[in-house]
Amino acid sequence: MHSIISGVAAVLAGLLGLYFVLRQLLLLTQDAREPPAIATTIPFITPIIGMARFKSKYTVQLRDKHHLPIYTLRYPFQRMYIINSPTLISAVQRQTKALTFQAIEDKFSILITDPSQHAKAIFLKETEQWANSAPGHQSPSHILYKGLTPGPGMDSMNRAMVNRLETAVEGLASALSGSGAKKTMKLFAWVKHEITMATTEGVYGPQNPYRDPEIQDAFWAYEAGLGKLSLGVVPSLLAREAVRGREKVASAFEEYFAAEGTSSSSSLTKGRHEYYAARGYLPRDISKFECGNGIAILSNTVPTAYWMLFHLFSNPSALEACRAEIQAHITTTAHSGNGAGVTKALDISALKTRCPLLLSAFKEAMRLHAIGVGLRMVMTDTMLSNRYLLRKGALVVMPAIVQHHDANIWGPDVSSYDVARFTTTTTTSSSASSSSSSSFSSSSPPAAAATSQQQRKINPVSFRGFGGGATLCPGRHFATTEVLVFVSMLMLRFTVEAVGGWERPSTEKAPMSAVVPGPDSDFEVVIKRRADDEGVQWVWSLSGSDEGIRVTAEDMEGK
Repeated sequence: MHSIISGVAAVLAGLLGLYFVLRQLLLLTQDAREPPAIATTIPFITPIIGMARFKSKYTVQLRDKHHLPIYTLRYPFQRMYIINSPTLISAVQRQTKALTFQAIEDKFSILITDPSQHAKAIFLKETEQWANSAPGHQSPSHILYKGLTPGPGMDSMNRAMVNRLETAVEGLASALSGSGAKKTMKLFAWVKHEITMATTEGVYGPQNPYRDPEIQDAFWAYEAGLGKLSLGVVPSLLAREAVRGREKVASAFEEYFAAEGTSSSSSLTKGRHEYYAARGYLPRDISKFECGNGIAILSNTVPTAYWMLFHLFSNPSALEACRAEIQAHITTTAHSGNGAGVTKALDISALKTRCPLLLSAFKEAMRLHAIGVGLRMVMTDTMLSNRYLLRKGALVVMPAIVQHHDANIWGPDVSSYDVARFTTTTTTSSSASSSSSSSFSSSSPPAAAATSQQQRKINPVSFRGFGGGATLCPGRHFATTEVLVFVSMLMLRFTVEAVGGWERPSTEKAPMSAVVPGPDSDFEVVIKRRADDEGVQWVWSLSGSDEGIRVTAEDMEGK
């Protein structure tokens, strides 16, 4: 008994000694000019426990507890500076080389695509060349996505995408013709398939590898294992399904490129392939990169479309208000004689530029559900806003969930879906940070949106659905157009009712790598064709435009 007590005492003494060593190590290595270190109850360990237990909500808890604009989390061998202040986020975004995402992106890309040593060497060389280039020189990641700039190239992608959506929706309408016709389906599974097909048709053209259902399944198996792949620890064992899916998709793209699929693809895919080939990347590496590109074009678009559909169809007043807004831009032509019927025509450019409530509904779905983080690597000791020292090698973290779920920014209804939250009457820069928004909560009738406006000063940087600065999503205009068109087609032509009622699914099982988490479980919906859609022929067109959608702070500033 005495030996047991002595052993326990020795262990406790050892733990106590270790605690004081860690405490002193933290104090000695934390510069007074750095953002204050918090979550230090057990030095270097408390943040690990908190993040593992609460995931993305951990940073919200720390914000509400400490009320700091920026703070330090000390992990073993790694500093993280967590930013809560929109003003400091803007300051970070202005320092594109001292605080860079390119190095992080390269490391992540290597972990999830597993390229050859030859490709890794090219990565390193290009990043070093960019880091040493003159200010304003575009990073490799920016050059790769030139094809997503608003203009003829994107218009072509949009038309191919809209054609695929139109085909799918027309097929559904035909199957539901006649009184009482209905179809029951799993909502998320259906949205995932249709968005996957429409997106990839626009990006890859007639030889689209994703037309093969096995390639679709392989990609989503790969996507589901990104968190494990990014650990870089024995992926062949820990992420076996993801590795198998990646190899299958990469093989399909190797065949696609060998068959010159880019000859009829989008300018985005053609430009990416030419970029990689000109720099000496091997065909297998290029194909793996294209598999990884699926994350950029699909992983967030699918759940965003799903959540927008969920919130609108579960809210009759919001649904009717958005539908009425769209209908104001439809041209209706009645036909007589043998060709009796009605043609309804809609230029989807109207959805992008003249339907503020619809765009607000989209952004609100992203605000409520996007939990991604903006990341930067500190390349050299840097003073942020002449006040905070950021140490070389540290990570700067800007969690979207902190901005999106701050009642001080959005008001007391921050946890509710307010379809008109982003309807604005004035546009200001992020530095001036002034906008106004209407209050139209889930319980408000449509008239409330027009009659009871609440004026709020909101920094546009607070909306982080597409990131910002150097990491601003280059595909935001394409993705936004796709979701707006898809949701509009369904609103105008169908009724959608949840079997058992609309109950919002949880997202607790979503991996830490998720930017817009999908639902933990799927549920069935019953779809019927609207009575006023019978006998209607639809024409969806797109007038060319070099103007993007004003969806982010940078778009509002014309950047």
